[in-house]
Amino acid sequence: VTDFETIFAYPGQPAVACGVMEKAGHGGVIPLDQCGYLPQLVKNECKCRSSIPAAPKPTHKPTPSPTQRQTPSPTSTKPSTKCPDIPDDGCSICGPGKCVTDFETIFAYPGQPAVACGVMEKAGHGGVIPLDQC
Repeated sequence: VTDFETIFAYPGQPAVACGVMEKAGHGGVIPLDQCGYLPQLVKNECKCRSSIPAAPKPTHKPTPSPTQRQTPSPTSTKPSTKCPDIPDDGCSICGPGKCVTDFETIFAYPGQPAVACGVMEKAGHGGVIPLDQC
């Protein structure tokens, strides 16, 4: 997927951003029996490619003359503790007013694929997880 923000919609399914759907697929949220036909459905809309283009060759830049830098005065910045807004067709996997704080932790539930909490949260926000299961 190269167009992460485009919304993919399919009749009878919730609309979801291409990037969220890709992460849900990588995280095992999308059932394997659906992975066989999804690429044909999303490839044009999500601008799928088979590989990442090679990085351009670096160009030589002359070394700039030394300059005196002023030391910035210390400031305190607190990370935001506000949870993101949830779309009407999405859900918070942690519950109302709560959000994931450890995106890399793997959540496993019997009979379901193990998935990183951050991926599962994005799947919930994107409507990939049915509201009755969230």
